[in-house]
Amino acid sequence: MKIYIIMIFLLFSQVSFGDQLGWRATGDDDTVGTAYQVSAKWAYTKDSLINYWDSCHDFPNLPLPQSFGTNEIYQIQDGTLPVDTVIYLAIKASDEVLLWSNISKIIVVCCNKPGDANEDDRYNILDVLYILSYMYRNIPAKSCAAEIDANGDGIINMLDMAYMVSFLYYHGPQPKCPVSK
Repeated sequence: MKIYIIMIFLLFSQVSFGDQLGWRATGDDDTVGTAYQVSAKWAYTKDSLINYWDSCHDFPNLPLPQSFGTNEIYQIQDGTLPVDTVIYLAIKASDEVLLWSNISKIIVVCCNKPGDANEDDRYNILDVLYILSYMYRNIPAKSCAAEIDANGDGIINMLDMAYMVSFLYYHGPQPKCPVSK
């Protein structure tokens, strides 16, 4: 018996009430049937999800699993997740005899103010310079690299600097958090 979580994706950029967590349903035997149950959890460290699954925080009232390939959505309730901190999310599924899948791809949620690369709570040229320093001088992200990815494409590069210059000086689009794939 094999159970796989095929995909997990986030339907939000900043974690708050009313946001959604989504995934593609797995079967109870690989791609056949319907899983018996799903468990979604979050933790403050990736290590906790990998090694201490049972002690991680549950998402309450998950929907019943649907047939393989169905996109499933979970509405995040107010107070379920902490704000202004880095958290990690993952999902597992089981069959009717409670054989559990491996953990899904772990998703990191930490993007509170995209484009504010130096995390001073302001948008200015210092953010552009921080992106440059991050790329070429190996200066680490203050708390989350997602803040540096101004255009939200999941890659930190020169396009993020150009995006910020456009936003700051040419009324370009607002910086956005990366979308998990």
